[in-house]
Amino acid sequence: QSRLKSAKQNSEDLRDDIVLLHENYASPGVVTTMKEELCKSDNKVSTLEAAANNAARAVFQSMAHVRAAAESDQAEFDSFVDSLLEKLDKDKAAADAAAADNGSTVEQLSSLTVTDDDDGNGSSDTSDCARPSEEAVDPELWKPHPPTEDCPICFVPLPLKEEESEGFFTCCGQLVCCSCIREHIRAVNVTNMKREKKEQQPLEKTCPFCRSPSAKSDTEQIQQYEDKVRKGDTKAALIVAGRYLEGLNGLPKDTSKALELFHRSADMGSAEATAMLGLIYTSEGWGVPIQKKKGLVYLENATKMGSVTAREFLGVLEAEKGNTEHAIRHFKLSASAGHVLAMKALWKYFYKGKLCKAELEDTLRAHQEACDGMNSKDRERFVLWQKAKADNNVLLRNILGMYYAGKMNAKELNKQLKGHGIMTN
Repeated sequence: QSRLKSAKQNSEDLRDDIVLLHENYASPGVVTTMKEELCKSDNKVSTLEAAANNAARAVFQSMAHVRAAAESDQAEFDSFVDSLLEKLDKDKAAADAAAADNGSTVEQLSSLTVTDDDDGNGSSDTSDCARPSEEAVDPELWKPHPPTEDCPICFVPLPLKEEESEGFFTCCGQLVCCSCIREHIRAVNVTNMKREKKEQQPLEKTCPFCRSPSAKSDTEQIQQYEDKVRKGDTKAALIVAGRYLEGLNGLPKDTSKALELFHRSADMGSAEATAMLGLIYTSEGWGVPIQKKKGLVYLENATKMGSVTAREFLGVLEAEKGNTEHAIRHFKLSASAGHVLAMKALWKYFYKGKLCKAELEDTLRAHQEACDGMNSKDRERFVLWQKAKADNNVLLRNILGMYYAGKMNAKELNKQLKGHGIMTN
């Protein structure tokens, strides 16, 4: 729709230009060229209109399929509930008959609880033997998540999204959000352009928080990280472990070394390292034998320590086991903390009829509030730049690149973006 609007505006501008050319008695060759451009622009408008109509039809068709699937699942669920209620009625009737034969009183019958055993046969159990709820067994596991740690520069909670993640600086031991890092680099670029005009020495790259000089190579940076690890820094150990796991920044890919550092960081109280160990032990592709029970212990511990990512993955594992109730509860808590994938999972459960509208609305409100709390104009701009690079959008990437290089200010950037049909706040 944005491209269609821009193409229509272009056609209108060309028509106005042709009228002006006629009024100013321009040469026929110039007018012909402008008319050819107008024809191309009109063709582009027609193509985009057809694409927009096709996209709209595809959306409506997809929604129809989703509704049909939801209705089918709801019918199946209703049938299951009816059969279960019928079975419970039969079991209660049988219990009433047995109680009458034995001369039992109504008060004794009311203390019985009907349950299902593994074979599907009804059995009764006293209230003293009833299984305690999950909250009673492990209340720490089901506590809501507090907001994430604040960025020390913008004082906005650090984001959960990977594309907005933070950078760790060994000089001061601070985690700084990537948008603040990028804005700091831009400020240095602006200053250096002014210093260049005055023939002054340019500023070096520094830490955005304490202004200490940055590492000049990957080797120097890794050396700084390892020095921090030897001093017991959990964040540095986590980062170096990730580098060894993926083989980044000149380090060899070494799973055993990565696990050692993850364990060291987890032992020092890092929720992120504990969650990473749970992920490694419960999923494939890490070069480590799967140990589900061990991994689940790490994920649950990480969740209790506040890791939203660990809780979301617990929800995935519960869903794989068919434990829909626990999966939904994990997804609701992680979505309420701002986890996007957990919110998407809840939408799927809603369309399948396994999550009521009121629960979805409450969680969606909490999710949006958490996301807004982790958002800022600088982060929106940074995410737009990251998306432009991922989508290979050359125009948008160059516009934002000019801004981060210090060659235009925020007002000029917004004007450029709006001129190309990209709306910003």
